Amino acid sequence: MKNFQYQPKIGFSGISNVGTAGNIDAYTLTFSGGELDDTNKDDVNAQNKVKTALSIYTDSDYSNQLGANVIKSVAFAGVEKATGTAAGSAVGSGTVTIELDQTYLQGQGVSNGDTLYLRYSADAADDVLVDASSNDVDPFEVSFTAN
Repeated sequence: MKNFQYQPKIGFSGISNVGTAGNIDAYTLTFSGGELDDTNKDDVNAQNKVKTALSIYTDSDYSNQLGANVIKSVAFAGVEKATGTAAGSAVGSGTVTIELDQTYLQGQGVSNGDTLYLRYSADAADDVLVDASSNDVDPFEVSFTAN
């Protein structure tokens, strides 16, 4: 008989606004199912790979893409699994925080309260966002409210 060990795959779980300062509007993307590998979080090339894999749109058909310069910066961090038995914490997680340029958004006619659409798409071979076992985060789409 073979032993089976469940190996969860990291995936997207949510987006939340984490504040506004100056002309920056920051959002955190949350992942679960595995600890996001952040060993290269200070590497500008790794940050740019994440930034390139993210696109912001003004329509739900994902046809009106905003320019890449709407995303001013990207930061990512893994969260180790918690010790103990807290639900949902047994496998670790991670976050990606993006800072959007409000001046650019306003210049594109985006107002406070408008719905924007984010798409993450990266080739698995590029290992853009992966967990500690090198499982890639699958492409995802999500809507959020501009602030």
